[in-house]
Amino acid sequence: MRIDVVGAGLAGLTFALAAERHGLEVELRDERPALGGGAALTLWPRALDRLEGLGLAAVLDELGEPAPTASVRRPDGRVVQNPRPAAVERALSGVPRVFDRGDLQLALAERVRGPIRLGQALLPDVDLPGAVVVGADGWRSVVARRLDHRLVERPTGHVAYRGVVHGVVDPREHGIVWGPGMEAGIAPMRGGRTYWFATLLESGASVERLLEVA
Repeated sequence: MRIDVVGAGLAGLTFALAAERHGLEVELRDERPALGGGAALTLWPRALDRLEGLGLAAVLDELGEPAPTASVRRPDGRVVQNPRPAAVERALSGVPRVFDRGDLQLALAERVRGPIRLGQALLPDVDLPGAVVVGADGWRSVVARRLDHRLVERPTGHVAYRGVVHGVVDPREHGIVWGPGMEAGIAPMRGGRTYWFATLLESGASVERLLEVA
């Protein structure tokens, strides 16, 4: 049985690897002309266990940086919560890891046996030949709209920023900052890099506010 997967991001590629392990034929397509890019993401122990079950333990070890136990601070630097690493590891049954999103995507793509057709968007009126079509094409999913044309994007009232910078931050500074209408944080990555993110209420989002949070 052939399965057509629309979207060759992390979700689509992971599904393809799992399906191929069960002897299914998979073909992926993605509207983007190339894979890779993006900032970073943190994978939690349960997700890591599932990927290890797909034979990806070596990839996870190579690309993932163990995330330190994160303290939670107020914007003025006062520590609100400083959990013990051993307690967190017991509660989560492992240690989260931080990945370069593009590197992880390319590593997964290299292990998919079926074709990955890039630069091929799924048009609204075109059917795919597969017995099953899996929609993994993100928040503007064409597949989802084929199933329900009423689906539209809805604002959440928040603006999210994230990026990667070259440089290592003092491990004591890793963690999360909570404040009125905002959340921000940093985490280490492989290659001497640091992942940063910030979420602000849309009403207060601006470059100046982002720099103030940073």
